Amino acid sequence: MKQYDAVEIISKAIIKDNLVSAIFLQGSLARGQEDEYSNVNYFVIVNDENRRALIDKRITYLSAYDDIIYIKENNINKTHLSCLFDKGLRFEFNIVLHQDFLKLDSILPIYDPNDILSDIGNMDLSLSPSEYGEVFNNFCYKLLEFKAAYSRNDVAYSFFLVNNLHNDFAIMLRYQYDFKNAKLGLKGLLINLKDKEAIEKYLFVLKKLRGGNSLEAVQIMMGFLSNYFDVLSIAVSSNINFDLYEYTKREILSLHD
Repeated sequence: MKQYDAVEIISKAIIKDNLVSAIFLQGSLARGQEDEYSNVNYFVIVNDENRRALIDKRITYLSAYDDIIYIKENNINKTHLSCLFDKGLRFEFNIVLHQDFLKLDSILPIYDPNDILSDIGNMDLSLSPSEYGEVFNNFCYKLLEFKAAYSRNDVAYSFFLVNNLHNDFAIMLRYQYDFKNAKLGLKGLLINLKDKEAIEKYLFVLKKLRGGNSLEAVQIMMGFLSNYFDVLSIAVSSNINFDLYEYTKREILSLHD
């Protein structure tokens, strides 16, 4: 696959200059869930004294793989660069200083001569009880903003809001059926959900969204989530604001097409 070819060629060019301490991937390639459409989330760890030299040579390293159609600097520190190659591959080039290294997702080491990545575990993509409660409560609160937009007949904004709610719904649905990947939300949802009931529930919501029925989609999502209350652990339930949920439920059910 072109992703593997790009990683190999670009990594060889970087390693040759001896500027980086480690190279690793994150995202779908690191999780083993890539396909021909996946982009490359590429990270290099560098010492502060080599950072400037690496920034100056990024385009040279990337061009070793293929001609570049588009390139964009994504922050003022020049640590994140997006690139589109002529072969159609999207490549995210990230520079990380040793002291700033954070775990964002699963990692796949590419180059690690000093074994600095060995003690770094992959990020937990499941949800803690408090994290689930935060997602659920935020979902309810955003529903009230949806209600206001829908009541004003602000069709465009209410549709925007329901799509944001849709991702929160996917996180909570995934928590029930694909716990270890809950934080991925919509990303790869139908590919990784194996439970037939969960897939049917999600497709039902998606059908309403595709049909432009934002209110019915919202009401269906709320109904699905309320069915889970009996199976949630005490630890999770203690983080849910049920007063907020009941208030929001009344407000949403009061809406009519």
